[in-house]
Amino acid sequence: RDAVLNLGQQLVDGTAGIEGDDPHVVLDELVSALTETALASRSAGGLYRWEGRYLRGDDQATLLEQIRTVHRRIHR
Repeated sequence: RDAVLNLGQQLVDGTAGIEGDDPHVVLDELVSALTETALASRSAGGLYRWEGRYLRGDDQATLLEQIRTVHRRIHR
């Protein structure tokens, strides 16, 4: 549980504050931040995919909000 939510929060934190006028530059920075976080946490990646399916209640809601936050940042 903690590993999944921590990785989700790392993705949220890693993409926070990335803004700008040029959407191509912003997207490049977001992809770089997500890639760096994923590579740094690659040993937990499988756990993230596996355990995320088994979270319940508030934990599942927290993970979904983390995912939505990152998706919104990418799709601006």
